Amino acid sequence: RLNGDAVLPTIIKGLKDESRDYRYGALLTADSFADEKVYAAVAAALPKASDEEMGDILNYLGASHAEGEVDRVAEYISSDCDCVAVAAIEAAGRIGGEKALEAIMAEVATEGEGKVYDAAIAPLLAFNGKIDDAVVAALEGNDNSKAAALQILKKRRITKAADKVLAMAGEGCEAAVKALPTVAAEQNFDALCEMLIAGKGDKTSVSNAIIKSLKELSSAEQVKRIEAKMGKTDKVHLFYPILAATDAKEAIAPIIEGYNNGNV
Repeated sequence: RLNGDAVLPTIIKGLKDESRDYRYGALLTADSFADEKVYAAVAAALPKASDEEMGDILNYLGASHAEGEVDRVAEYISSDCDCVAVAAIEAAGRIGGEKALEAIMAEVATEGEGKVYDAAIAPLLAFNGKIDDAVVAALEGNDNSKAAALQILKKRRITKAADKVLAMAGEGCEAAVKALPTVAAEQNFDALCEMLIAGKGDKTSVSNAIIKSLKELSSAEQVKRIEAKMGKTDKVHLFYPILAATDAKEAIAPIIEGYNNGNV
């Protein structure tokens, strides 16, 4: 079987070819024989490569999950060339690890809106490793970091972020309100109900967050908690859709009663 030393000349030759298809095809073909020595040699070509070649090299290292080259890959996340920066972010996301995550989150905080910033969200959602703590920490960062974290939280359930997201929602952050249904947990039920009653934030998002916060409880217990809250407000009409979402037989009677009383 060929080893890294034997296949290295093929890879280096492929990197220097003018045809992009040939360059990347040669890299992928050679990958079945590649090892850490090959990855190191490929990464060493980055400083002298053109932007297009850098993109190919970074894609290759990412697709190969070249863990030993994550530091070199991370260096290009802050490239002035958007295409290189995006390729580096995607490669770092595939490789994974703490260094890759730190580099991506640092670039997100620096970059703000734009091609690179937007391109970072998908790799973070598909990141090879745990991102929960980094996303929660980003909620304490600058506006760029907060915005990215909230985009992620609309798609990734990270309940440890719930308290901070709820606080931001209470301060009028609409992006945080939109993330509430994904992150809400049982301990947030009371605060979410107060938001709904006070008319803070998008009613649909807040209602869905309340529904989500009780999902770990039995249907009967959900109804019990919701009825208890309804007994403390004159805005009971807000809670009938939430009652209905429990799919509990115990919810039928209060919903019918509300309908008869004109509250539904």
